[in-house]
Parts: sequence; C-alpha cells; structure tokens
Amino acid sequence: MRYFLFVFGNTVEDFLGRVKFGLLVLFAALGGDILAMSLEPRSHIPSIGASGGISGVIAFYALQFPRARLSFFTRLYWIQIPAWARSPERFITRGFAARRTRRVKPRPFSNGSTVAVISRTG
Repeated sequence: MRYFLFVFGNTVEDFLGRVKFGLLVLFAALGGDILAMSLEPRSHIPSIGASGGISGVIAFYALQFPRARLSFFTRLYWIQIPAWARSPERFITRGFAARRTRRVKPRPFSNGSTVAVISRTG
C-alpha cells in the first residue's frame, strides 16, 4: 500500500496542500474503519491502519485527474487505463476479495475477518 501512497500521494498533496491532504487521509481512514466496523460488528480484530486513508487518496486522484493514464504490468504485458476506471475496478475486486475471505477457512488468529478488505473498499 505504501507504493500507492508514493505514486498518488505526491500529486494529491501538491494539489491540496499539506493540511488538506492530511485531513483527506484522516477522514478517509476513519470512513474506511467505520464501514469495516459497521459491516463486521462482531469482529474481534481491531480496525486500525492506513488502508482506508490510502484508498481515499487513490479515489481522490481518480476523481480529480480522470484523464490521467495509469500503467499496470499484468503477467505478460503492460496495460494502460484511465484513472477514472481504476476506482470501479478496485471496488469490484475488493468486493470479490471480501466474499472470498468469508468462504475460506480462517487462518490462525485471523477469525476469517474481512476488516482489511472492507476498509480498503471504503
């Protein structure tokens, strides 16, 4: 996740300024945590971390710079997509990951929780 903060965070921070950027990350992280807690109210796993904040920075980038081109390396080749297409794709893949996490046998100490997946989606 730090890679995404490095790639998108610099541009968003330059656009917003330091204080507004910090507030964006703070409120996006809180929003992701609140969403995770509301969807998994019985989870005993704490919902802390920067995943929601970094996802908020990525979403802001996609909304503010929709014509920017993002390059991704797949297994065999590079693809380019517009930034606006990344948010729906991320939301869909995170949703599938949350569903898959619920069906898989829990690992030790994980309790089968989808907290990290959900907070990144939020």
